[in-house]
Amino acid sequence: RGRETAPYEVGRGLGAAMGGSVTRPYGDRGRWGMRVFMEVRMRGFMKMFRVDGEPLLVPEAGVEVSWSDLESEDSGRDEAGVTHRMVLRPLLGVWSFSYDAVTEEEKRYLERVFGEKSEFRFTHPDRVYADREVTCRAYRSGYGISWYCARTGLWRGLKFDIVEC
Repeated sequence: RGRETAPYEVGRGLGAAMGGSVTRPYGDRGRWGMRVFMEVRMRGFMKMFRVDGEPLLVPEAGVEVSWSDLESEDSGRDEAGVTHRMVLRPLLGVWSFSYDAVTEEEKRYLERVFGEKSEFRFTHPDRVYADREVTCRAYRSGYGISWYCARTGLWRGLKFDIVEC
């Protein structure tokens, strides 16, 4: 009793390498007036998704992947109603990462991995043969974070997409 472990903790990451986990007060006083604590540890890494060789952190809900064709501006319907497709690049990938809650340490790690790069090398599983790795040029898009909870010391709702160039 008296200690709760957050459900989003997965594996070992930088937290263990930098001196272990951090215990922070969580919530109000418990039912018997005792302070409830939550152990906050850095989550594990996904070696199957890497940015310039650095692994990304494991998101709670996994990674959403979609592929779509990049079409020319000349694509579309003509006056006769006939559709014309001019595909410039077929099957460009978009990988969506979503984290419910991240510590300050995890947020700093992701910021260090991406930095101020406009493009980077992104390594991911092949879309046909998942046991093979593919590396492509990509950029980060749609980066956002909801808010910081001072009570728990966690950032909420961190999301971003990695889009293939």
